[in-house]
Formats: sequence, C-alpha cells, structure tokens
Amino acid sequence: MRLCIVSETWSPDINGVAHTLSRLSYELNRQGVPVDVIRPRPRSAGNATGINRELQVQRFALPGYTDVQVGLVRPATLRRFWRQHRPDIIYVATQGPLGWAARQAARQLNIPPGSRLAHQLRPLL
Repeated sequence: MRLCIVSETWSPDINGVAHTLSRLSYELNRQGVPVDVIRPRPRSAGNATGINRELQVQRFALPGYTDVQVGLVRPATLRRFWRQHRPDIIYVATQGPLGWAARQAARQLNIPPGSRLAHQLRPLL
C-alpha cells in the first residue's frame, strides 16, 4: 500500500498537526508503508524527513493568521505527480486550499481520499 498525506503544515512547523503527521509517517515507513507528502514550501529550505517522496507547492500567509501558511496548487499539478507516483489512498490532513485541490485531483483519478476535520480557526471577522 502507498499513502500520500496532503497537509498545509509539516515539520519544521511547530504544532500538533505537524508533529502528529511526522510521527505517523515515520511509523508507517518503519512498517514498510511508503508515504509521500504534499505540502506548502517551508519558509526555511529543506525536505521532510521520514517519507518516501515530497511535492512542495506554493505557499501564502492566511489573512488574519500571519503564522499560518497554506498551499496553492492547481489540481493538474497534483494529477501529474500522482500519475507518476500513484498512491492507493490519500489522506487530506488539513482542509485548506491545498486539501480541496487534492480532493478534486484524487476524484478525477479515482484515488480514494480520507480526511478528518479536527481544527477550527477563529472567525475572520
């Protein structure tokens, strides 16, 4: 089985989501499950550790949350990546613009998505 995790946050970000996903990918890899990651390009250059492949996409600051960076990507870019490295399932860890693009691309390629909405941001009013 091959898993692709799509997330707006990943190490070196310091938050619960990034830490949990890093641990999850490490443990899955340790058990022989290849894990690919799609995430926004980090502020400091570098690649994620404990994963098989990584696609870094354009990032921008979320209005009202300057420390939160979200990813912007066209579904066509994700489809190209997944045609070359097709996962059996994707896990959409965050439901930002990157997650929505991933769900659309996965649907077009008949790749089953999984996701969980666990975080709420304060209203942007």
